[in-house]
Amino acid sequence: MIVHDREAVPGSAADFSGELGIEWLDWAETEAAATPADPVPLRAEEPLYILYTSGTTGSPKGVVRDSGGYAVALSWVMRNVYDFGPGDTIFTASDVGWVAGHPFIVYGPLLAGGTTVLYEGKPVGTPDAGAFWRVLSVYRAKVLSTAPTALRAIRREDPELAERAGHELSLLLPPGGLLEIWGSRQRFIDSYLRAFPATTRRATPATSTRTATEELAAELVRLVREHIGPVAAFRDVTILERLPKTRSGKILRKTMRQIVDGEPYAVPATIEDPAVIDDLIAALATTVSAPATQAVSVPR
Repeated sequence: MIVHDREAVPGSAADFSGELGIEWLDWAETEAAATPADPVPLRAEEPLYILYTSGTTGSPKGVVRDSGGYAVALSWVMRNVYDFGPGDTIFTASDVGWVAGHPFIVYGPLLAGGTTVLYEGKPVGTPDAGAFWRVLSVYRAKVLSTAPTALRAIRREDPELAERAGHELSLLLPPGGLLEIWGSRQRFIDSYLRAFPATTRRATPATSTRTATEELAAELVRLVREHIGPVAAFRDVTILERLPKTRSGKILRKTMRQIVDGEPYAVPATIEDPAVIDDLIAALATTVSAPATQAVSVPR
């Protein structure tokens, strides 16, 4: 295990080395003692790396990638999907140890001969919701690759995107993006670039939270039956502030189902905030069950 020593984090690599049979190495010390090494030829089917899943559906699985095919595929994607090559910079706002991090932080950009930005932090709170925009502007990145979860977190903390102001983002071009509607530029702007007006329904002081939740439950059931059909037997609604997720943004669906069904469950070590599980269990006591649908006899 190689770690980078930081003043804000107590302890050092030497403090943990040997625990569980794992050797911990300091990044700076290891880099200083390193000697240049020539590339080693490998067969195309030789394993490149083993990347473990987050374990949201059970025990983590070690996914093995090959060397040749992986390199060919990423080289093609970087050139033909991202239009990325020498002189370009990509900011993949992800974890290097996640499935999107390996190909689009490390291997892909370097195979394409470009520059990649390694970012340590979150979309918000490190220190604010403008972190992504600052990185893009400072390093003049042409490509931003991130998860929808990250963008939703930014929008939740900064609904008006005020933190984006003052940052130069003109280099960002969506690959394969829609240019316009032929012969109707204004329609293109109105349909795809203008914000949709938000429709909200606020509860009055005289309306209790329970009543508002019951109304929401009934409305959700109605919409599911209307758009999906009676085959979707949706009835129980639990309102949560947050869903349990891994640090990479995956929702712990299996864990939630096991909790709701009263089955034994295990919380993955990769969970972002274990306290969310406690909030979920507490919220189940306030679950609202919409009225059951009634069977209707149809005359023959």
